[in-house]
Amino acid sequence: MYIDASKIGTISNGEFKFVDIPVVGDGDIQVTRTFDSGIIKSALCKVSSVTDGQSVYLNWNQKLDTQTATTLLQNAFSDLAQYAENGEVPSDVSNTFKGGGNNKFFTDIQATIDNNMKKATIPAKKIDFDSINITNIIQTDVNNYAVSFDVRYDFFYDGSDKSNTKGNFYQTFAMNTTVDYHPEETGENLVTNFLINQLSDTGTLIKKDNQTTVGQQTPQLKSMVFQLIFGNISKRIE
Repeated sequence: MYIDASKIGTISNGEFKFVDIPVVGDGDIQVTRTFDSGIIKSALCKVSSVTDGQSVYLNWNQKLDTQTATTLLQNAFSDLAQYAENGEVPSDVSNTFKGGGNNKFFTDIQATIDNNMKKATIPAKKIDFDSINITNIIQTDVNNYAVSFDVRYDFFYDGSDKSNTKGNFYQTFAMNTTVDYHPEETGENLVTNFLINQLSDTGTLIKKDNQTTVGQQTPQLKSMVFQLIFGNISKRIE
């Protein structure tokens, strides 16, 4: 933390408390943080605007916050749900994914969709995504973030297969992705200024809920096999 050009201390756990620091004139308070590729600086705050005992929040304008990250991922999974519905990559996919339809995040989940709708023993009639929940955001460089989140997959079966399987099979995954800042308007944290880079891993299954029936009976979960593919990694969940 600085007042004008003078460093007055280092923030710990997001906070810095200072008492009776001499200031010449009406100086500017600012927070800086150094990364490998450069330095980021918060907005300025005049010393004269701060009263005794007051807390001052010096957030960086282009910070990826939870609301923006949630909207970005909702847009991403909306693109993937659209692909699941009509088999076509949305024309505006590059507005959300770095590299558009060739992005690894997109292609990994695209493979999951293709496998479960076209190749599975019991193919899903529809796949949708919901319940996106951001669990952590870490800034890793000036324009890069690591985002952890949960998302629920909804596999719908309409009974058209030989087993007459009907209903929804839900799976919730914990996933990690990287997000890059690509400013259209410098200093703004608009969702249009961020692009999803790639999945950091294949995801971890944290919850499943089988609401399907076979004929008139509710099957045992192990009687159904759901195959998930992430890139070159296949998972069979029984």
